[in-house]
Amino acid sequence: MRKILLIEDEEIVSSILEMFLQKLGYNLIGVAKDDRDAISLCNKEIPDVVVIDANINGSMNGVELAKIIETNWQLPIIFLTNDIKEQTTQRAKLSNSHLYLTNPIEKKELGFSIELAYYKNKSKLGIK
Repeated sequence: MRKILLIEDEEIVSSILEMFLQKLGYNLIGVAKDDRDAISLCNKEIPDVVVIDANINGSMNGVELAKIIETNWQLPIIFLTNDIKEQTTQRAKLSNSHLYLTNPIEKKELGFSIELAYYKNKSKLGIK
């Protein structure tokens, strides 16, 4: 069972995604509402995949946080957002994210994206 870290500061979106992840059979290791919570959770239990809101509140946005997570833990990142402006998508591309999903997110799409990101990351790291 894959371990997932969800980084989302909107309560309604977070609740829906938690329900999706549970129904898909994933082990949700935690829900972080900002960068400090996310880093703390990664230090506590390293997830297999990180699902992150590109525009979280805190001292850094989701794209900046993703760069830190990728640098320190080499984890696959899936961005979630309502914002499909050119500037946001460019920042996400530069972060080496694995996938970029826009709301509304479907449960099946989320599950497929998690599996794809997980296997792409393992392949990139040379792990079978």
